[in-house]
Amino acid sequence: MFKSLKTKFTNEQPHKAYLEETVSGKINGNAVEKKTSILKEANEYIEQGDKYYNEDEFEKAIDEYNKAIVLNPENAQAFSKLALCLRELERYQEAEKMYEKVLQIKPDDYLTYVELGILLQDQNRNREAQRNYKKALALKSGLVEE
Repeated sequence: MFKSLKTKFTNEQPHKAYLEETVSGKINGNAVEKKTSILKEANEYIEQGDKYYNEDEFEKAIDEYNKAIVLNPENAQAFSKLALCLRELERYQEAEKMYEKVLQIKPDDYLTYVELGILLQDQNRNREAQRNYKKALALKSGLVEE
């Protein structure tokens, strides 16, 4: 540790490099804290959405999941739960788009292929549903899909 500090103080402006590194560390630390706080808030919205979902208050759950997505647009869980609510409300096209978003984020999530298959089957799109079930089975079993 002392060696690295000594090296920093050999610059023409001895304290500049040290101060820049210290300030940068604090800024990066603040950024990490802020991101952690945002992710925590997003998870709280998901938990509230889950409560509404379990009470069959799907519109309220949708609002909560959307809030989580605004805070963390890469949260596959929020998109998946949003899709479930939309399916319950028979808003199939919107639900399908949410499942597609989940698969963009997590392309190997076999459960999403199962859920998408169920959604398609609900609409009598049986061939498409079957393709999704096969994909899920291939992913789950570790087989390569043909």
